[in-house]
Amino acid sequence: MLPPPLPPLPYTTSPVRSTWVAAEDLEPEPLARDKVVELVEHVRARRVTEVYLEARLGGSGALPAEVARACRLLRVRRTYVAALGGETAWLAESSVLPSLWVRSALGGAPFHRVHLDLAPWDLPAWGHDRAPLWGGYLAVLDSVRAAARGVPVDVDVPWWFATESDDAGRPLLDAVLDRAARVTVLVDASRSDGAFGIIARTMPAAQRCDARRKGFSVGVRAGDPFATPGVFADDAALEREAAAVRAVMRGSTGYRGFAVHNYRSWRGLLEGGRRMVGSASAAF
Repeated sequence: MLPPPLPPLPYTTSPVRSTWVAAEDLEPEPLARDKVVELVEHVRARRVTEVYLEARLGGSGALPAEVARACRLLRVRRTYVAALGGETAWLAESSVLPSLWVRSALGGAPFHRVHLDLAPWDLPAWGHDRAPLWGGYLAVLDSVRAAARGVPVDVDVPWWFATESDDAGRPLLDAVLDRAARVTVLVDASRSDGAFGIIARTMPAAQRCDARRKGFSVGVRAGDPFATPGVFADDAALEREAAAVRAVMRGSTGYRGFAVHNYRSWRGLLEGGRRMVGSASAAF
């Protein structure tokens, strides 16, 4: 059964529209603040309109209570929520795990969409024996779409899927677009690339999505200035680059904005920026 539609979303000028949220970011700790409420407040403050919420099932095969609660509260705040999932074990031949996961996730919380984050291209065999992995990957997409029963299925893809071809000479992205409602194009740009690097990598995928009338987001890694750095030195840089990409994509019919990977890293940027501002103020 399809979830009931949301009321119209509030108007937002933010070029950053989506974020990934890992299940462990919602797990309660003794004496800690309510992490679900903290997530909802972050989404409100940063004007996020869609959350890819990891729907990792517990040992009993049920959705964790914190994840289901987060989904419900985000819906109340008129935020779209997608059930996020993807396991390497799903790539095995004739695996029933993807369809079981979809049914359990959608039965455990009122998700609006399904969002697959499955990366066979990161496995060692991809470089020398891609065919079995590619076949298993497409089989997972087919299985998930069938099990979702009309709930839209979105897929993460690397930017180079638009330029690398399968054995028949067809871009890999086309096979994904045959099966997905939307895609998030993952861009591994560095800080030195800036918006130009993001745009250059994304444009071939953007053109193919527009030609197919498919929606797409640009997925970027936020990083943390006090840990593993990503493309952006701080949250202001993230907003600037997102705005620059949006300006270039103004003529695109399918562009859906930046998607930030991930919630914890994004908070690291925000908190790191506040610490640096505080340190600078203390020096005067």
